[in-house]
Amino acid sequence: MAETNENEQPSAEHDSPPHRHSRRLDLRPGHEIQIQAMNSKAKIVTRYVGQCAASYLIVRNGAGSDDSIERMRFMQDEMALARFVLDGVAFGFRSPVLSVHRVPETLLYLKWPDEVAEHAIRSAMRVPCFAAARVEVDRQVLQAALTDISATGCRVDLLHVDASAIAEGKQVVIWAYLPGQSEPAEIRCVVRRRQTPGDSRLVLGLSFDTPQHALVDKLRAYLPEMD
Repeated sequence: MAETNENEQPSAEHDSPPHRHSRRLDLRPGHEIQIQAMNSKAKIVTRYVGQCAASYLIVRNGAGSDDSIERMRFMQDEMALARFVLDGVAFGFRSPVLSVHRVPETLLYLKWPDEVAEHAIRSAMRVPCFAAARVEVDRQVLQAALTDISATGCRVDLLHVDASAIAEGKQVVIWAYLPGQSEPAEIRCVVRRRQTPGDSRLVLGLSFDTPQHALVDKLRAYLPEMD
């Protein structure tokens, strides 16, 4: 099944109230969504496949060996909790399971939520950018692209890496090649969030051990050139 949003639109007599059509669920295929059973502590990280707006969402198994939908043993109409992070905001909703399809691959269908809760988790304003970077993990140096930065953290994009080797809570070091700096900025960080939009792509949300206010202030001077 192709990982694209479905073009099917509900008929007029089945249209839902406007508040159920939310940009908050405007996700790209591969975005990670944590799924948890309402009456259980068991949870898995799934990957978003697509949706039929106001009707249902579809997710597939996650990248980790334990992130299997089958492991949750969901039953039809069982309530599930879904959580995901997008652009520095944490979202969550409750939704009943519509079905679990097993052929040609396991897919979980969730009913379109009536309400989506959100909570900002980024305390500092981020600066969008695109700069070369290196990330050191367990003495291995990986090439990366820095896609945004704030005084308290940044986001980096890596290709062709073993995603399972970089877990949340992992200590890493980043060297960021930013404009206005004669040498790359070396910053110690902790992995706070991770996403696997594709099989060979890994996006990390990093939290700095020490705030970088001066560095970000200098970078802001280059914002007009980066638009």
